Amino acid sequence: MPLEVGANFIARTALAALRLLGDLRDRTGEMIPLAWGASPPERFSAIEVYPAATLRGAGMSVFPYKKKGDAGNREVMLAEFPKWLAISPPVLAAACRDADVLDAILCVVAGVDYCEGRAVGPPAEWEDVARIEGWIWAAPAG
Repeated sequence: MPLEVGANFIARTALAALRLLGDLRDRTGEMIPLAWGASPPERFSAIEVYPAATLRGAGMSVFPYKKKGDAGNREVMLAEFPKWLAISPPVLAAACRDADVLDAILCVVAGVDYCEGRAVGPPAEWEDVARIEGWIWAAPAG
């Protein structure tokens, strides 16, 4: 029973992402393929990321941060963000209040890691499976 509940959350998120990509495709008239290479193959492409993997890959502290009472943890984590990421005070305050905003920022960091070639792709022997199951792009720690 618990797996079904977890699967429902994952399925809901995946469906929302597909709807968003479909909406972007309709608005831009551009295809938005999943990126499989070490750098974006098209003018537009999408990657799958996982905020916790981005935190770990950046060597940042990982604390519980999803609950409303974890604002202090979010503040500590945001203080460790890469120096190249200039976060405006209003966005920083919103990320301290809301874990979804912090996750969105982490997705941007993951995207930059991917575009700059720091994210690791699937090994050649796993590529067929990754194309079916999906692949989380993240930069390795270090």
